[in-house]
Amino acid sequence: MLNGAEEAMCAVAAVFAEKARDQAHIHPVICEPIGCDADFGVKAGASVLRPLLGVTSGGCWPGDSALGLTNHQSTAILFDADTGSAVALVSAVYLTALRSAAAAAIATQALARPDSTSLGIIGCGSQAMFQLDATLLVRPIERVCAWDPCTSRLQDFGRQVVALGLAFEVKDCPRNVAGAAGVLVTLTPSGQALIEHGWMLPVRVSTRWEQTDVASTSSPPRRWPQRRCSWTRRNGLCGSANPNTLSPRVRSSTCR
Repeated sequence: MLNGAEEAMCAVAAVFAEKARDQAHIHPVICEPIGCDADFGVKAGASVLRPLLGVTSGGCWPGDSALGLTNHQSTAILFDADTGSAVALVSAVYLTALRSAAAAAIATQALARPDSTSLGIIGCGSQAMFQLDATLLVRPIERVCAWDPCTSRLQDFGRQVVALGLAFEVKDCPRNVAGAAGVLVTLTPSGQALIEHGWMLPVRVSTRWEQTDVASTSSPPRRWPQRRCSWTRRNGLCGSANPNTLSPRVRSSTCR
């Protein structure tokens, strides 16, 4: 069971390494609109080492926020690869948020400048704090700048950021977020480009996650502000700019 950002990063990095060694496989994704502005998709994969097969199904239901639910809903099923028997059925909303943030943080670790202290976030729904938590593990973030079309979401996110002892700045448009951020994360369901290449300075890293929730959660995830960059130091990755270093160095035994 994943308890937070650090364990999620270890798990995701291990799968990336397995994929590079052809020990894990990702199958084609299916995603289709189903009416009422909802999208439904199926993602599947396989682990040779476990051995397990997995399927995650779900999508975006924009009307769920009015019902007190997150707009992103998903369920994961695990199967024994030797017998085909189902071995687990799990609500994957929380796991999806952890996994998405972990993958973005691993990309940040591999590509962003080691001295990056500013994080830009476009879209401040429930995924935003997951992204911030994970980014704090790989870069010494001191300042967060953000934009969201919904003022209440932006203000709620800002309060959570300030509670971590970080500076928070509201920007009036995505361009100003991009221009002020050493690391940039977009968290929107937009089908159109939000960022233009010329808005960002060289050697900055941008990670994109298709945020499908437009309402912040009432129970924020755990915080690890006192452990910034601890994950990269412990796994021997601090300052690395080569994504290939993830494969040989990250081991599941380091995750405790």
